[in-house]
Amino acid sequence: MAARDLRLLVAYLVLVSVGTLLAGIGMRSPQAVSALLYYLIHTTLITGGCFC
Repeated sequence: MAARDLRLLVAYLVLVSVGTLLAGIGMRSPQAVSALLYYLIHTTLITGGCFC
């Protein structure tokens, strides 16, 4: 992945993040859901920080 603009790169990372979250939902196990929630909080904070 490459982008000339940091905001565009972060937008691509958001798309990849959504795919990861959907894959976690598709697993339908308690371990996957707990990892999903951890990843959701982490990626939201980091992505929000990159957009500032």
